[in-house]
Amino acid sequence: MMRYWKLIVLLPLIVLVIGSYYATASGSRPEYVLKVLQGDASEAAPIVLQAHDGGYALKLSDKGSQFRSFWEYLFDDPDYELQTMIQEHRSFMRGVTDLRGVVYDGNKLVYAVIKSEAVEAQVKNQFRFSVMIMDEKSNKKISFELLIPNEAGYTDLNLHDIQIYGQSVNLFTSNSLPSWNGLRKVEMHRYVVDLSQEKLMKDQVILASDHQEKTDISVSHLNQIDTTLPKQCVVFEKGHWTIDSTTGNRILQFRELFVFDPLTDKLEQVTAEPVVELLNSKEEQGLSYNSDEIFLTSWADPKSPRVIRYQLHEKKVTHDHRISLAELPLPISAFNYGMIKNNRMYMLMNGQMLTKDAPGVVIADLDSGRVVYEGVVSRTDGVMPDRFNVSQLMVHR
Repeated sequence: MMRYWKLIVLLPLIVLVIGSYYATASGSRPEYVLKVLQGDASEAAPIVLQAHDGGYALKLSDKGSQFRSFWEYLFDDPDYELQTMIQEHRSFMRGVTDLRGVVYDGNKLVYAVIKSEAVEAQVKNQFRFSVMIMDEKSNKKISFELLIPNEAGYTDLNLHDIQIYGQSVNLFTSNSLPSWNGLRKVEMHRYVVDLSQEKLMKDQVILASDHQEKTDISVSHLNQIDTTLPKQCVVFEKGHWTIDSTTGNRILQFRELFVFDPLTDKLEQVTAEPVVELLNSKEEQGLSYNSDEIFLTSWADPKSPRVIRYQLHEKKVTHDHRISLAELPLPISAFNYGMIKNNRMYMLMNGQMLTKDAPGVVIADLDSGRVVYEGVVSRTDGVMPDRFNVSQLMVHR
């Protein structure tokens, strides 16, 4: 122990010095603001940009900028939705780092996570669900663990979604199987847990790889726009890949979308032509969904992204828009990414400042496809931002 006394003494001192440096330096940093170029300024109210000015981290919004302290930089989680849930349910959410295992219906807050361990006496891995429940009215909390059946010999399990239906919780997972002839195979499962009995009632394979398929299969759950809100349907993507015999790289051939309704126990493939056309193309795409719709976004033309909206309950395409970005005031030298929320498409432009064009944000209304806001990062002293980059665009509810 005595060998490390110098290190024990020096570490707190180093952290203190760096923290003091950040605190002193951040006090003299310039002020930034998201300046409106066109449209309704109130549209930018939910936006927060995670950015860096040289070596200093800051948060930026339409209200101004705030440099983050050394301690915030080390420990602050940029996931706004997760931070909001932690603030509202602090004791229950302690230790939760992934919202895919959280659902809140206004009465019950449920969190589940998969635990795994290798058992020496068995060839197969052992997996368990760890479930926590809090009743909002009584503030009563219960927790329990359930062994997950593994007769098939799954090598890995990932929890993608959790939903509440009455007194039962549905857990949706992707279960990896040992490869067949070098091709990866995956099953998408639904596990039904009775909360009152604390018992696993059902293990159902929703979507699986077929032994006859000659492609490498990936099955995944689509990104959710509002992760913790209840949804009737769950949406999955099935990707078909081939293996390049020369390089060994996986090459995507085509994709399929499937919608599962736990209340009717039905799985249906999305066959609407504009959706299938886009899924079969090699274009860069974004896929996400909420309780009512699937959103498919194509970035084949960065200055004219295409957004298709598929209504889950009506089972049809309701909108197919191209959002024109070519004639906007802000020069678009580089498109970074877009995200959908609040019936809006939020797009980050020039985030890495690869040219002299300042970073900016464009917001489009998804009903009309029309741009309703454009703003640019600006210094309040009028000096052009230099060595400034935006690493993340976040949208509050």
